[in-house]
Amino acid sequence: MMEAVIKLKQATWTTVLRVFRIMRIFKMVKRFRQLHKIFNTFVVALPNLVQVGSLLVLFLIIYAVLGEFLFAKVMIPTDTMSGSGLAVHANF
Repeated sequence: MMEAVIKLKQATWTTVLRVFRIMRIFKMVKRFRQLHKIFNTFVVALPNLVQVGSLLVLFLIIYAVLGEFLFAKVMIPTDTMSGSGLAVHANF
């Protein structure tokens, strides 16, 4: 038994300690009534937060596709003194 405990790696020990720290937080949430209410409110609101986040990701994808569509034909200037800011590594 003791040999198995000694052979555990450091990563395993840190994982076990993290689990105990998280359990301590949940125990504290159960003990304090106001904190318990806040935690329950967060758990109830979590699905709505996921929906809002997915909507924001959808808007980001739409704007990325729209930007690629609108600026795909922009050509890199051949002269280096044009002052446009476009170059081989900074273009659309």
